Amino acid sequence: MAEILIKSGGALSLVQDLGRIGYQKMGMPVAGAMDDYAARCANILVGNSENDALIEAALYGPEIESMGKNIIAVTGADMGAEINGVKIKNWKSYLMNRGDILKLKGAVSGVRSYVAILGGIDLPLVMGSRATYLKGGIGGMNGRALKAGDILSTKSAYHYSIREMDSSYIPEYGDEVVLRAVSGPNTESFADEGLGLFAQEYTASVRSDRMGIFLEGTKLDLKKESADILSSAILMGSIQVTNDATPVILMADRQTTGGYAQIATVISPDLPKAAQAKPGTKIRFQKVNVRQAQGIYMEYEQKIATIKAGLGHGLTVKSSSTQNININGNAYRAIIEEVL
Repeated sequence: MAEILIKSGGALSLVQDLGRIGYQKMGMPVAGAMDDYAARCANILVGNSENDALIEAALYGPEIESMGKNIIAVTGADMGAEINGVKIKNWKSYLMNRGDILKLKGAVSGVRSYVAILGGIDLPLVMGSRATYLKGGIGGMNGRALKAGDILSTKSAYHYSIREMDSSYIPEYGDEVVLRAVSGPNTESFADEGLGLFAQEYTASVRSDRMGIFLEGTKLDLKKESADILSSAILMGSIQVTNDATPVILMADRQTTGGYAQIATVISPDLPKAAQAKPGTKIRFQKVNVRQAQGIYMEYEQKIATIKAGLGHGLTVKSSSTQNININGNAYRAIIEEVL
């Protein structure tokens, strides 16, 4: 078993896995990672199960000290991650020694970074998951964000290897995003049967959080004065329209039922793009049907399976150190890895 020390929690760093499945009928939100793709890839890069617990950092990342030998990987938003002051690559795993410091800064692109640690973070399961649900105060580190002084243990690991994802599988987080979506169950609540959503551009609002991405733009035309409906089930990606005609893409910490009209649902493979949309990002919606959505989802899962198979067991790493080197009269500080 290895441990890490949180020296700084950053803006909002949470222990997450893929969520608390099977309890929505009891009113318990799923929670879990906002960006399913980045979280799963981070775990694959260190050799974990895709559902192992890891750290999700938003906007400004944490500072972490390794209290033993650990393999780590950072994926998702570019937060200028460094080990011992040396900038490291996202989407690549690294060996950290006792006393090494991993530091994430402010997000340059995207919103959320994921830090996976070999063995996965070992905290008590709550309803079968280690995911943090802040509003309920459960899961993760006592149901709260990570803070300075927290010590996290990982499950035992005996094989240390490093992997790096091919650039073709690494997403780019731009200022404009197209999200594919299927029509929702309440299109009859809108004057144009919900087509107006697909005909305009929106802007991600500063109000956005883990519960939902609030959108700013031209108000949608409701047939009635109110968008109220009888409460119905909510999916991750459901787009509710509030009484002021504001669309909200519901995300990981969404409620389990809702009483506002659902105009559409963003398909699962595009939710990572929504999760990484900074305030000010321009968002458009592209309409797809259910059959197309199913095909895209199968391609998405096949892509992750291909990444996992391609990375294999990785390269066994014997040692890693941070050294000062001189090349052609220029001094550099670099991470030197010895691999088999």
